[in-house]
Amino acid sequence: MKTHPWGKLPACLSRRIRKLEAYATAQNQLPLALYTVSFAKTAQRRHYKRNSEHASNVANLMETAIMNENATSNAAEDDSGPKPYWNPYLAGLLLGGALLASFLVLGAGLGASAVPIRCGAWIENLVAPGHTEGSEFFGQKYLADGANPMRYYLVFMFIGTFLGGLLSAVLARRMKVSVERGKAFGAKPRVALALAGGVLVGYASALASGCTSGQALTGGALLANGSIIFMLCVFGGGYAAAYFVRRQWHD
Repeated sequence: MKTHPWGKLPACLSRRIRKLEAYATAQNQLPLALYTVSFAKTAQRRHYKRNSEHASNVANLMETAIMNENATSNAAEDDSGPKPYWNPYLAGLLLGGALLASFLVLGAGLGASAVPIRCGAWIENLVAPGHTEGSEFFGQKYLADGANPMRYYLVFMFIGTFLGGLLSAVLARRMKVSVERGKAFGAKPRVALALAGGVLVGYASALASGCTSGQALTGGALLANGSIIFMLCVFGGGYAAAYFVRRQWHD
C-alpha cells in the first residue's frame, strides 16, 4: 500500500497510525487499512495536533475497532476451521482413567508394541507356516499349540485406539493427509527419518519388553524399577539425539 502523508500530526500519533496500517495490511484486512488512512486524513483536517489528548483517545478507539473486527473475522474462520486441541492435562487424566479401567476390567495394563510383533507373526505364518512355527521367537511365544497371535486383548485395544483417533480427527475437523514437518524440511527426508525412527523404536521395544505404553504407563503406574529406568533412558536418548534431527522442525 502506498505510504500516505501524515501532515503535522503529533509524532506519537503518527507512529501509531503507521503501525496500525501495517498491521491491517499484514492481516490482509484491506478495509481496516483504508479505515486507518481515513482516520489519518480526518486527523489532518481537524488539526488534532492542537489537542494531542483527544487525538490519542481517537487512536485508542480506532485500535480497539480494528482489533475487534479482526477478532470477529478470526472467530468466523475458526467456526469453519479445525477445532483447538484438548487441554493436555485433561487428556492425561483421561488416559490415566483408561489405564485404571484396563486394570479393573481386564486385570492388565495397556501396551502397543506387542501388536506389530503379533501382526508380523501372523503374516509370516500365512506365508511360511513351517518356518514360523519352528522359529524360536515367533513359534514358541506366539504360535505355541496352534494359538492365533491376533486373538489378544491388545490387538483389539490397538484397533479401538485407531478408530477413536479417526473419530476424534473427523469431529475436530482435522482430517487431512499431510506430513508433519518444518517448513524448511522436505517431505521425503522427513518420511525417511520417521521410518528409520519407527524401526529403531520397534526393535528397542522388543528388547525392552515394552514401549512407552507398556513400560512407561503400565509399568510406571506399578512403580516397577525397570520401567523407571526405561523412561530415564528414553528421555536421555531423546535429548541426545535431538541435536542431530532438529533441522526437520527448525524453520
